[in-house]
Amino acid sequence: MVILKATGMRCACIRSADRPSLLREGKRDTGSFMEKREPRQIRWSAKESRAREELLRPSRLLGYDHDRIGIYCLSRDSVPIAEVSFRRAIWLNPYEPRFLFHLAQALFRKKDYPAVLEQLDILLERWPGYGEAQEFRKVVVEILFREA
Repeated sequence: MVILKATGMRCACIRSADRPSLLREGKRDTGSFMEKREPRQIRWSAKESRAREELLRPSRLLGYDHDRIGIYCLSRDSVPIAEVSFRRAIWLNPYEPRFLFHLAQALFRKKDYPAVLEQLDILLERWPGYGEAQEFRKVVVEILFREA
């Protein structure tokens, strides 16, 4: 028994296993109305989604979901996963400066300062007026001078 929350109605889902007479007669059971899918409805799959992204890249519309995942992973101190997510976002959408900035932040958390400078230089070369990147670069350069 299934209760539809939106309407409060009750309906019974009957499958072909519950109706052996249909199986013996060779008829195909279409299941309940809840199990039916229109031909256009396709189940989501990570593999197909990734392939679709590959075909659509580079696009200004892609990469934002990977960026959000990376930011979440950074907040949970999962830096390697965050780095992979940011690199994927950059690869899908090279037109968004904050993806590069977030990758630089992830590399900073890994204490890979030369790679941070490399990413910030790329960022400032493409978008010279990105103020946060200029300030962040000054901080990284100071850290490198202190360590040397």
